[in-house]
Amino acid sequence: MGMRVVLGAGKAAVKRDGEGVRITLASGEHIMPDKVLFAAGRAGNTEGLGLEDVGVQVDERNRIVVDETFRTSAEWVYAAGDVIGPPALASVSMEQGRVAACYAFGIPFKETVDPIPPFGVYSVPETAMVGLTEEGAAAQGIDFEVGRGWFAGNARATISGATDGLVKLVFQREDRKLLGVHVLGDLATELVHQGQAVLNYGGTIDYFIHSTFNVPTASEAYKYAAYDGLQRLPAR
Repeated sequence: MGMRVVLGAGKAAVKRDGEGVRITLASGEHIMPDKVLFAAGRAGNTEGLGLEDVGVQVDERNRIVVDETFRTSAEWVYAAGDVIGPPALASVSMEQGRVAACYAFGIPFKETVDPIPPFGVYSVPETAMVGLTEEGAAAQGIDFEVGRGWFAGNARATISGATDGLVKLVFQREDRKLLGVHVLGDLATELVHQGQAVLNYGGTIDYFIHSTFNVPTASEAYKYAAYDGLQRLPAR
């Protein structure tokens, strides 16, 4: 698509000159872009709420500090959602609100938020993930393997003309327990939930192998990702 991606370029210096905006990379290379997007993270929109008047503590980014029950430093005030910081997802924020309400009103129902929520990026193509990445598994010293189911070989993707992408499964080599799911392609943010369900009950990639998927469906890529992973394991 004519896009150039420069990774690991270090901190850049940006200034205006007679020709426009000039970016100097750490390598010394100069770039003259049409526009610059500087992403510095998020801050809590809490100024002017009077939180300091009731003793609600905020951090250096004005995000409200809460405990595991979403109670703030003022014991009668609870906070949830983007204003308390990462992951700052609408899905997780709603769950946090429900848990906070249960604690605030003494309702014995929802006591915790899902520890492995899915993440989705609504780009073109979409991308989504839940659980561990390969790097995350390696950092924990887990002996893992990966299986991939490419949409290029998926009948539904071929019919819809959306053959770019894949379903990738990260799993333990010893017992085939699923560790993470990554989906790139059309409807990735929908497809990731099947992998999330297996992760939540501690299942293995065998679930996908032994399940029957409608044909043609994009979900069938899970089965072939599982078979691909199985073939990468030593024969027993």
